[in-house]
Amino acid sequence: MGNAREEIGGTFPLIGVAASGTVVLPGAEARGKDAWQLEPHHSHFILVPGVDWGDEVPWVSRAASLLARESASATILVNGGKVAWDDVEQSIQDKRPVIVVGGSGRTAYILAAAARGDSTNARARRLVASIKQFLSEGAKYG
Repeated sequence: MGNAREEIGGTFPLIGVAASGTVVLPGAEARGKDAWQLEPHHSHFILVPGVDWGDEVPWVSRAASLLARESASATILVNGGKVAWDDVEQSIQDKRPVIVVGGSGRTAYILAAAARGDSTNARARRLVASIKQFLSEGAKYG
């Protein structure tokens, strides 16, 4: 997303949320072996407590809600790995719609298949069922 923002000359805010132990701050040494440099095309970062990838999940959702205020927000899943499952689950719990780019691979592929009824993945089927149950009760995503 950062690269896309840069390519179009975008000046819109692009906010990254990361557990502090998973990133390398400018001028500092890595605190963990899996730490990454902050993505240089983001305009802002919110660093939250944690040392492992995935520790940021509840914080990402909360930040999205606070920043959106009264406006609608959505989670967009492209590809994704282990942490993406938790991101999707947190978004559903927080009543945030999840847009899945089905042909993008990995987690997104599995969830898209479950939405079509073509998945043997129990977690994907459960997440899709929870969305359908929520919607069938007449509830709306905020």
